[in-house]
Amino acid sequence: MQIADASSKTGAWGERTMRAYLVGGPAMYAVQLLTGGSRPSDEYQDAKWRPFNDSNGVSGHSFVGAVPFITLAQTEGLAPWQRNVAYFASTLSGWSRIHDDAHYLSQVLLGWYMAWESVNSVNKNDIGSWYQFHPYAFYDGLGMGVTISW
Repeated sequence: MQIADASSKTGAWGERTMRAYLVGGPAMYAVQLLTGGSRPSDEYQDAKWRPFNDSNGVSGHSFVGAVPFITLAQTEGLAPWQRNVAYFASTLSGWSRIHDDAHYLSQVLLGWYMAWESVNSVNKNDIGSWYQFHPYAFYDGLGMGVTISW
């Protein structure tokens, strides 16, 4: 039984979205446990990461909510404004988690970044293949890292 026709644009989008979930889901869960971060509403009341202490170190909502929109944004044939709207929409589920005091910004950024990497690995996107930007979290702040390959 075929659920969606992968030759259609909607079917191809759905297939790539599901593949990104399958690729990124296990890695995302492992990083959730590895970071050991707690929620703002937990008893610890701080953003310190304690490996294997808790399973909220990465926002799963941010990951799950971002994948379909990042996949859509990387679809060929979109106008630039459509691509920008899709990228903006990919941040909304993470923003809602911050707004509801359910995750820290660093946890939401990690969830969104893992969605970005999952979609890129599925699409095998060559855009920016010689350089990559990635978030960098350290004890007392956040930063941006750049990797350049030659």
